[in-house]
Amino acid sequence: MKEEKAQLMDRIASYIWEKFKTKMSVIHKDGGGLNYANNPLCPFKTSYKRGRRDNIPSYVKKYSVIETAYRKMGGKTIFLWTKEKLDNKQTIVAFELLREINGVNRKIASLFCGIYLLYPGLMLIKRIVGCCSPLILGYGL
Repeated sequence: MKEEKAQLMDRIASYIWEKFKTKMSVIHKDGGGLNYANNPLCPFKTSYKRGRRDNIPSYVKKYSVIETAYRKMGGKTIFLWTKEKLDNKQTIVAFELLREINGVNRKIASLFCGIYLLYPGLMLIKRIVGCCSPLILGYGL
């Protein structure tokens, strides 16, 4: 049963990736110039060709955000899972798992965790300053 769910999730991740690629090809006539190796939506083991210098296929080495949410976050959204980890003082756990997502490096994982850590302070600023602050408006809070 668990293996069937994992296969279903793999198909869902592939479906979402294909839809994303289709949308990008409509926007960018050249196929969108997608970077498979660094796109969080690109599923694990997806084959792609690197540039034009060789015809040797490469494969995505990390799970997509969708696969990670299912396999390692218990099906929770990335936002809820990260918030729970940070609320429970498990910042390193959150940071390390976020880095396992395809295309997510140290800077992005830090930013993602940082937003949750700063959120209470941003809400306080919003109450004090009101909705006219460019910082608050920029974050859409």
